[in-house]
Order: sequence, then structure tokens, then C-alpha cells
Amino acid sequence: MSREEDEVDRIMRFEKAGHTFHCACRLVWGDGECECKMECGQGRTNIIPGPIADLPGEIENEKRRANQLALNCKWLIEQIDTAHAILCPGQRGTWQDRAKQLVAAAKSF
Repeated sequence: MSREEDEVDRIMRFEKAGHTFHCACRLVWGDGECECKMECGQGRTNIIPGPIADLPGEIENEKRRANQLALNCKWLIEQIDTAHAILCPGQRGTWQDRAKQLVAAAKSF
């Protein structure tokens, strides 16, 4: 069984156990946290439904969205860093710190 087939199988098993499609994908590819509260024994709340009829297609869509999100985040942080270098010379920190410093510098104009 290939890795992708194994991942699809795991997602389908989570769904059979009662997890939503979104939650099952998050358990396999995301941070491993159950969003639909099944693992906590609190019942299914805040459900984000997802069809399983075209599971391979849905999985491919999820992968494309994740890849695009990664590209968007990289681009956004590069833009923050460019503006930060101009408006906040000598200041350092995490990307969150740099974003806050940039906003503070922009507000001072």
C-alpha cells in the first residue's frame, strides 16, 4: 500500500468511527487535534461536513489548498520582512514580533 493509499484508508477509518471529513483530514495531515470533539467524549459539535463520495478528489483538493496556503504565508512573511527592514532598521524578533513592530512604525506616520 502506498503512503497516499494508507492516508486515504486512515481518513476513511476516522470517518467510519464518526469523525467529520474535515476532522479526519486534520487528524491525518494536520495537527492531530480532533475538532468534532469525538475523542473528548463531548459529542459532535461545531461540525464541518465533508463528502466522502469522491474522497481521492477531496484529498487532492485539501493538498492543493495546503500547498497554496504555504505559498501565501511565505509570500506574506517576505512582504512583512521587506517593509520591516525599511521601517524598523535594527529591530529583531519572530515574524509575529516583526509584524507588530511594522504596524507600530506605520501608525507613527
